[in-house]
Amino acid sequence: MAYENPREHEITRLASIDESTASAETLLAYLEEVRDAVLNLQWMVSTLAGAVGSDGVLATGRLNGVQAGMVDVHSPLGMKVTVKAGVFIADNTPFMVEANYTSPDFVAPVTTGYTRIDVIAAADTYSDPVLSAPAFVVVEGVEGASPTAPAVSSGMVKLAEVCLRVGMSQIDSADVSPHAEGYVTDSRNLINV
Repeated sequence: MAYENPREHEITRLASIDESTASAETLLAYLEEVRDAVLNLQWMVSTLAGAVGSDGVLATGRLNGVQAGMVDVHSPLGMKVTVKAGVFIADNTPFMVEANYTSPDFVAPVTTGYTRIDVIAAADTYSDPVLSAPAFVVVEGVEGASPTAPAVSSGMVKLAEVCLRVGMSQIDSADVSPHAEGYVTDSRNLINV
């Protein structure tokens, strides 16, 4: 199956220019060509990764391989999780979060018999104008008797769900009997490159 680049832009030249003597129009035209080249490269990386139309975590490369974007319990056990750095694709746009992340403390639900599911996601800067660089974010869910995980916004890649229970004191790596603590469920879509 052949893919056609929906963002294909004709690039007439990408030559160096003398910024000190170039006119504003020449500089603007050059910047537009650079933007077009970047859009083409983003599409190409997504295509090579087999991820056209698919968001996920690249499972190879210099940042942790299959552990990229992995959400795990924080050591020592408590109300935090740790997320591994990685390369992600959201909306056919690759981006990288270069540093591991430790979440702030999660807050347990307060209504007896209710649970809440929060989502950990990797977010590109265009999905959240407050971000100055791609980062990990927590999307808080709503307490309920049978809660569902909140959706992530465009430009985000869902990595894990964190189930939170009333009275919990720590987050475990699995739902452990007697089911009193919170736990993490891996939700990554690994894209093998």
